[in-house]
Amino acid sequence: MVYVAIPFTIITLGVIIGLLGLPLWRRNVPRNELYGLKTRATLASDAVWYEANARSGLDLIAFGVVLATVGLTLGLLRVNPFMQIITGNGVAILGCLFCVVRGVLHARRLARSAEKRSADQVID
Repeated sequence: MVYVAIPFTIITLGVIIGLLGLPLWRRNVPRNELYGLKTRATLASDAVWYEANARSGLDLIAFGVVLATVGLTLGLLRVNPFMQIITGNGVAILGCLFCVVRGVLHARRLARSAEKRSADQVID
């Protein structure tokens, strides 16, 4: 028996995640409370918001491609449904964690860099 519902769901989720990353990567999303990487640093500065969300958007696009590829591979290899669920969930959880941690760390670096630049300008 061929199980296509689980791989199809994983592929669809990957495509949706990738599409959600596109506007962030293209810097089309202004600061807001609903959509994007929200930290104290990103909500405090437009420059940090756009730069951090551009990186996070690119990470989401890459994650979406990886997730869709995993779903396609699981479907083509006809892996049993239990392993499809375990693999799909594992990749999804690890990918989400990677995107969040990388985005938050990048936003912090950007905020520190901006603070240092503004402090250097005050000294001059």
